[in-house]
Amino acid sequence: MMSVEKKEQDPESRLHDFRSEIKAIAETEGQEGKTAHFQGENSALDVNDLTIDDMNLWTKIKDGSVTRNDLKEHDQGFYLVEEGMRKGRLNVPLSRKIFRAFAANRASSILAERQLVDLEKSKR
Repeated sequence: MMSVEKKEQDPESRLHDFRSEIKAIAETEGQEGKTAHFQGENSALDVNDLTIDDMNLWTKIKDGSVTRNDLKEHDQGFYLVEEGMRKGRLNVPLSRKIFRAFAANRASSILAERQLVDLEKSKR
């Protein structure tokens, strides 16, 4: 039991597991044509380019706790920002951009569903 707890706390192991998970999703969804995120040019996804920031965003998406602010914070790693304004794009690997588009799509579904639930609650 101790080794399982250690693995959960080890960022490198968690990053490896995350990358394996995204690779499996990309292969499955690309082959099945479920999403354009992993087809054509995007089929060149190299999961080794994915970072701990990407993993942290994915964790929030998977557990349903993702917020618009989480997406905004994740975006900051893609742009040069000065005084709160985007001043240009950073040189980010294509694989991270592909993942970002995929993750944003998944997060949008969660955020929209949450908004609908809130709307229904407010009508009561």
